[in-house]
Amino acid sequence: WSKGCTLEVQIQDDAPELLVEVPTIAFVQGLINLLENARQAQEEAHNFDPLHIRVLRDGDNGVLELRDHGVGLPGTSEQVGEPFFTTKVHGTGLGVFVARQVADGAGGGLHYAPATPRGTIAIWWFPEARRRKS
Repeated sequence: WSKGCTLEVQIQDDAPELLVEVPTIAFVQGLINLLENARQAQEEAHNFDPLHIRVLRDGDNGVLELRDHGVGLPGTSEQVGEPFFTTKVHGTGLGVFVARQVADGAGGGLHYAPATPRGTIAIWWFPEARRRKS
């Protein structure tokens, strides 16, 4: 994804010992979808600040927060993640849906929150994997 992107991505790992089990290929595709949406929102707002990813632990969940500085959530934000819902002229409305399905299938979830002073935070979480005894 980053080869064609003009934005820097800054990553903050606040849970270095965190372990989650996810389907790798589906997780990567979901993350690419979320990053692409964030990039497009920022370009639409003419903002080229870095995107921010923060990994943290919240109880028994691993959380990935992706913060952009773009146009923000649409007025129909409750529809974000529904299949074929899009605010883009050339979008399919499947990117967020796929990311949500990946999380739901692993026992996690995805929701969006407004960022301040502007932009959006995608909050994508997965249950922590149980450690196996050696």
